[in-house]
Amino acid sequence: MKALVLSPTSEPQLRSLLLDALKGSEAAVHLSGELFTMLMTDGAEASNYAERIGAAEALVGLKDPARDWQAVVETLSRRPSPDAHHLAIDIMITVGLEAFGVEVIVDAVLGYLGRLPDLDASFADVESVGPLYFLARHVPAQHLASVLDRFFERNPTDSVSDWNTSYALDDFINTLIARLIAHEAPEPMPLLMLLRSRQTTVARGKHRGQQQKTIGEYIRTHADLRRAIQEHVLLVEIDHHSVQERAWRLQHVDAALVPDADDVVALLASDRLAILTDSAVREMWKDVVRIGAAWREGLPETVSNAAGALAAGDAELEAFLEDLRHPGVPEWEVNQRERDEAESRQREVEWAKHRQDFVANIAHVRAGDLGRVLPLAQAYLGYFDDMDAGASPHGRVRQWLGDEVLAAALEGFEAVLHRADLPTSAAIAESYGQSKRWNF
Repeated sequence: MKALVLSPTSEPQLRSLLLDALKGSEAAVHLSGELFTMLMTDGAEASNYAERIGAAEALVGLKDPARDWQAVVETLSRRPSPDAHHLAIDIMITVGLEAFGVEVIVDAVLGYLGRLPDLDASFADVESVGPLYFLARHVPAQHLASVLDRFFERNPTDSVSDWNTSYALDDFINTLIARLIAHEAPEPMPLLMLLRSRQTTVARGKHRGQQQKTIGEYIRTHADLRRAIQEHVLLVEIDHHSVQERAWRLQHVDAALVPDADDVVALLASDRLAILTDSAVREMWKDVVRIGAAWREGLPETVSNAAGALAAGDAELEAFLEDLRHPGVPEWEVNQRERDEAESRQREVEWAKHRQDFVANIAHVRAGDLGRVLPLAQAYLGYFDDMDAGASPHGRVRQWLGDEVLAAALEGFEAVLHRADLPTSAAIAESYGQSKRWNF
């Protein structure tokens, strides 16, 4: 077995099978030195990843108390090889993260991401989020806060340009945060720091992972926590941007932090907005009220009542509120409406020409002439941006060219299916691979 496991001429599949069979066996004791060499050898002489992790798992199965797995993981984390970084993560999961210190766990993660600050090496971009996905779900609950704290002490502050690395980093952080808030109630400022550390924009709902949704739901259902963060960002961090700009930027921290009407009422009650005779406070107060104003409907009743009570007797603030309660049509909307109307008139002129052309060539449409049928099929399938996306396929063609051409188009679609000169599916696939297209 030793010769088969260690021989470079053995088939890789055979070596992997034998390494798997070694787990927990007496033979692994006699081969422990060779297995450790296989695990730790990098560079040109390195075995493939499957063999190296197989060797590690066989050694872990021996449960040798003399084996210092912390030292092994620390060594692998600081090597330039992506396989070494992957092995460091998987070994911790195999051994059990309870056996590793917080510093070792965090440095292994940073090594995998190529962001270990005291390591002078060039790293390839992260190819898989899988190793960190599993590691984040195995960190002991009692170590979650410590791992996050240590991570932000060690993680470089520069942004990550590679998407895979950014995604792996965010998934790791999101998973730890989601597990932490399920384990203990977080304090507002540490949670804000954790949320801000994420690399990607999290406001895009369709791209939100389950962990991000869990975090957002927690924020939405814990008003005191949410409002403490909002008050800090909007009324304490006043050295950059306006209150409204900071409120807008909250969506990039987490969409659940964007203030709703009740949050605005709570903000208006803050002691930091109590002295309305102070010009700076007065402007912040106005900005907070503006956050609560729906751009078309005006102030919600709850915000209007709360702000009105605070502004009572102040003519300037009362006038300010009255304007927000009854907003007029903004200039940009008037201009947009005029542009839309002009485009609609121009489109009707162009469509009238199109109708005239298709009616004049309606026999070609019925016969399935591809040059005539193609634009009709594109309209039918909703490929044109200037047509009503909510209309039915028949409705789009009818709106564009009228009932007569619609009826001819349906005949033409059927006629195309019976043409004898159409390319086969294989020919279409081949031409597509060559970036060619068919014209008839």
